[in-house]
Formats: sequence, C-alpha cells, structure tokens
Amino acid sequence: MPDEKLESFKQASSALLFYWGVDDECKGMLHHNVYLCKDFKKNLDEIFHEKVLPHDPSFYTYIPTKTDPSLAPKGKNVFYVLVPVPNLLTKTNWEKGIAKIKGQVLKRLKSEFGLDISGKIKTETIFTPKDFETKFNLHNGSAFGLSHHFFQSGYFRPSNKSKDIKNLYFVGASTYPGGGIPMVTLSAKLVTERIMKDA
Repeated sequence: MPDEKLESFKQASSALLFYWGVDDECKGMLHHNVYLCKDFKKNLDEIFHEKVLPHDPSFYTYIPTKTDPSLAPKGKNVFYVLVPVPNLLTKTNWEKGIAKIKGQVLKRLKSEFGLDISGKIKTETIFTPKDFETKFNLHNGSAFGLSHHFFQSGYFRPSNKSKDIKNLYFVGASTYPGGGIPMVTLSAKLVTERIMKDA
C-alpha cells in the first residue's frame, strides 16, 4: 500500500504490556482481572484525543497460573498486564512513561486488589508500542490495526484482495472484517475461500 494511502487511515491505540514471573501466591486475584480508573472518560480522552500516556491508567491482568498452576513453580505465578496507551503518533518519553505506569499498576494492585508484589517480580519482559512496530510491522505501533470508526468498518474497511497485484491477498486486523482474534480468524477463512474460488 502506498505510504500516502496508509497515512490516510486512522490508526487504533496501542498497548504497554508487562510479562512478570512473580514470587507470590497472588491470593484474591482471579484468572482475569480488570481495573477501570475513576475517570474513565478522561482516560480514553488522553489515549485517543490528547495522545498522551494516561495519568491514571486502566489495565487488565491475566494470571494463567490461577487455572493451571503447572505453568510456574509452587507458590509463584505468571502475570500479564495490558495497559491501553496511545500509538506512536505522540511525543511520549517511553522510558520515563514505562517506569511511571509500572509504578501506578503496582500501586493499584495493592490498593484495589490487596496484592503487594513490588519486590516480588523475579522476571520481567516489557513490550511497548515501538515493539509492536519493529517486531510485527504494525504501523505507528498500533496494536489493534486500523481504528473502527464508521468509514473504516464493514464495507469501508480495506479489501482482503489487492486490486493492483494479481493473487495478492490480505489477512489481519486492518483488513475486512476487522480486529480481534475472532475477526482475524474469520478474515483468514474468507481469504482461504476467496483463493480457492479464484484458483
């Protein structure tokens, strides 16, 4: 796709991901946990309109060891945290921002869930919007591809077949029918059917 065409699309937000190995039983936590900040509208405005890191981030945690303890040694847990953040179309100091958001997440885990793991994180991998861009070639680090406003949804979403290059097909969040695992899986099914029909 030509750069000027790509730039004409509105990109979705991104995410800051923390992968932790935690030396704690994480009592009181479930397999899935969600923290929504007090001013959720402001949180969304910061991410989507102001394009700054949220001052009070909402976040989602996934602790698979809560249902499959064999994934970590006894008394320890595997912990994943997803914090919605703006994509790379922002002038964010990610180095400072990551440390600040990590501190806020740890503080909220303690105050909202009664979980103090500050000194108990034994392994850590951090995945930033820059990683989405460099490792997965996601434009501007947009973790979710194109945004889903009216003129980028359904019929208006980019086609899964090239109009310019014969036998070139597209699958993924930024093509028809859209983002998310179910839609991307459906995208693969539709392209497979289209290829078989075109053969």
